[in-house]
Amino acid sequence: MNLLEDIFLAILIIGIGGILTWAFLWWNALGTEPPEIKYAEGNIIQNNSLIAISPLPFTPPVVLSSLVEAVIQCESGGDNTKVGKAGEIGLCQFKKQTWDWMCGLADFKGDIYNEEDQKWLIKWAFENGLEKHWTCFKKLTN
Repeated sequence: MNLLEDIFLAILIIGIGGILTWAFLWWNALGTEPPEIKYAEGNIIQNNSLIAISPLPFTPPVVLSSLVEAVIQCESGGDNTKVGKAGEIGLCQFKKQTWDWMCGLADFKGDIYNEEDQKWLIKWAFENGLEKHWTCFKKLTN
């Protein structure tokens, strides 16, 4: 950046800071608190003439044990697009019938083609004693 760009950026930052300071002082001079924005998941909320769009629901990534990670590497090489010889699908190489069965047991409405859903279900399966379903589990633990 050249000197002119640096000066412009400094003025812009000071200007934004000044506007926020002015707004805070103005609200305090009126003896009121700044209007509170209340979020409702996925909706537009209007409160005291301010409009905000709430954040979308956030699902943190599934954290897997090193054993589950090793099984995934053995099953699909970490490739969520892999389709096995017997029709196994995705990262964890679920067969559709097995996927539906485990989803029913877990009360989970996942998408077999979604990588995070596959991770969630294999993690659930390992936590619930179903790890022997994967051939690679047997290979890695014998």
